[in-house]
Amino acid sequence: MDLASRRSFGTYDIDLTTGELRRGGVPVPLQRQPALVLTCLVGRAGTLVRREELQAAVWGDRVHVDFDRGLNYCIRQLRETLDDDARSPQFIETVARQGYRFVAPVASCQPGGQSGRSRRVVAVAAVVTAVLVASLAVDRTTGRDERHHQMAVAVVRALHDAIF
Repeated sequence: MDLASRRSFGTYDIDLTTGELRRGGVPVPLQRQPALVLTCLVGRAGTLVRREELQAAVWGDRVHVDFDRGLNYCIRQLRETLDDDARSPQFIETVARQGYRFVAPVASCQPGGQSGRSRRVVAVAAVVTAVLVASLAVDRTTGRDERHHQMAVAVVRALHDAIF
């Protein structure tokens, strides 16, 4: 996945080239047309994307479909997938009779595949690991080394699974 084409928002990230959506690193199933709508909206986050622009990007000039019904279906699917509410949107805002605006903050994914959120998780994991290692060093005299070691390994594995 090309990092230049990846954007993150909330707990999600999307590849603007392929339309692949992930939540916490886990792929989220999304049909082709809703994925195209989402890439258009995320790619122009904060700005109004007119219905006609979405029609051209998703269906093009040669496809003859009930565009209004198709676009409404895509938006419903996206809201369901993102657990978004049209009345109080976190991600997709409807601008009546004009189009849609992606309202969540969007960030480019960083080299190494880490968004700002992922870097914070890694930092917290490093601090927790350091505290566990320090507690092991302090408790060596109590004879509880094996239990502390098992606990430290379990915490590090859980943090690893949460990050990767």
